[in-house]
Amino acid sequence: MRLYPIVTYYDIKTNQKFGTGSIQELGNVNRNKTYVIELRIDRALHDLKTYMSLSVRALDGLVKNSLLSRWFDGCDFIRQPNRLRLLKTFYDTVKQNSKIPPCPLKPGDIMILNITPSTLPIPVLIPETDFAIELLIVVTHKEILSNERWVNYSLAETGHETNVTYLAYLEAVREIRDMKTYFTYSVRAFNGAIQNPILSRWADPCELIRRPPREKLIKMYYDPIVKNSRIIRCPFKPGDNMLLNITPSLLPVPNFIPENDFYIEATTYTRARTKIIFESRVYGSLLRVINLTCTLDQSGSIANQSITMEMVILREVKDVKLAAAYYVVSETGDSPNRLLYRTVDLCSFVRRPNSDRLVKVIFDLLKDKSRFVTKCPIARNEQFYIRDLRPASVQIPGFLPESNFILENSYHFRALNEPVVEVMYYGKLIRVMHDELQKARPKPSRLRSDVAGSPLQSRYSVRTGKLENVLYDSTIDLCAFLRRPNERLVKMVFDNLKRHGQMPTSCPMQPTHFTFRNISLNHVRLPVFLPETNFKLLVKCWTGPDKTLIFDSRWYSRLKRVPIEN
Repeated sequence: MRLYPIVTYYDIKTNQKFGTGSIQELGNVNRNKTYVIELRIDRALHDLKTYMSLSVRALDGLVKNSLLSRWFDGCDFIRQPNRLRLLKTFYDTVKQNSKIPPCPLKPGDIMILNITPSTLPIPVLIPETDFAIELLIVVTHKEILSNERWVNYSLAETGHETNVTYLAYLEAVREIRDMKTYFTYSVRAFNGAIQNPILSRWADPCELIRRPPREKLIKMYYDPIVKNSRIIRCPFKPGDNMLLNITPSLLPVPNFIPENDFYIEATTYTRARTKIIFESRVYGSLLRVINLTCTLDQSGSIANQSITMEMVILREVKDVKLAAAYYVVSETGDSPNRLLYRTVDLCSFVRRPNSDRLVKVIFDLLKDKSRFVTKCPIARNEQFYIRDLRPASVQIPGFLPESNFILENSYHFRALNEPVVEVMYYGKLIRVMHDELQKARPKPSRLRSDVAGSPLQSRYSVRTGKLENVLYDSTIDLCAFLRRPNERLVKMVFDNLKRHGQMPTSCPMQPTHFTFRNISLNHVRLPVFLPETNFKLLVKCWTGPDKTLIFDSRWYSRLKRVPIEN
């Protein structure tokens, strides 16, 4: 399998003080288009500094954290492209059909870049599936040295192989006014040889303590370490000490880091980088928490599509949290609109399955063809599977619109913010008349048309763009309801109206005047299954044997979640 980059949108701007640029798009097939970029130089350019970043976009179209970023000298790179191997893989392909003049660039020089994205090689560090697997950091060997003229150091370990905690105690022997640390992350080959660093950073520990880092890569490690450590501010006086509490298995691993053995080296300097006070070298491996495979069989069939998922847990897991979201996608391909979102603690749910009715419906459906979580903690090497699940046999809630959709399932282990496994299902809900599908679905219930007395209809619809789907539709006898208010949803609205005016109490109703002032929904406890989206509420009432319409109203609004302070 190969990944093909497909360009859906581009935006190119040039500073007209230095030159002009244009782009021409060639080809009609999205997977094989060519882009010809022409840059005309109007002023002499003696140097070029270029910043490149690759980011992953979320479902709503927002740009997530940068996956890959590089600053490089464009002129130096053109002269010696071998210095940046990652960029060279793209440069070698682009330059074959391009015109790239050497630096310095003179007025009148023209640079033509001929780029065909489908021919560009995709590095293995770029995600190629619709689910993410968390990697677990396991330290196998470490070397730590301290300059005893500056720092006294001791280290204690606790825990087992895949969940070790290191307690590092540091005590200043002499006054330390400044510190600079150089950090590198390298991949080790199969023979143990250390390859070129794929990540390197200079950091100022004193500045980090005074001002917590804004750079996301450093912050993702700084926050969990500082949380359980005792750290003091610079300058350090003789006798000052700090305690670092580091659990590698709890630290996040960026998506671009390959699953491989690694080597981390960190050197700390003082006195303007002239004195080394601390050195550490860590050897280890990145291990998967879970192995997962997912296949879609007979994808071209409507009735016989089936999903199979196999997973193996590679380490003990004490708790699992499930997050599920359902997005509606318009025909124009605009940003998806989230219709449903639910989070469930699976360990609590398997003990009390009736605690969440919607999730229970899904679990009951999976019982016959799956082996899923039944108790916590989950033992190491435990195997789970879902086999031959037919989407056509799933009972679809009536409020889901007939449209394209994205169903997102993510599983979180421990208290991680990032998912360990994230599975995305892309599809379309369509209405079909097919015998096999009809057998798989329950027969629809019929609304009564012979309601006696004064029929009252209440209909709640979810609105997504121009689509409107009924979530709740009930027709009751108003007179019977006044005698015995047993319709729960109607009763919630009825009781709220009592707060703002006089309501009828029985039938028949004599001619009178009803007034309701300052109606508010603050006291209505909405059902949990109502999605946070636009809605329409329709209320109608008829009377007499000929069903004369006496009341007709439509209410358009939006449900929005608002935090309430205690």
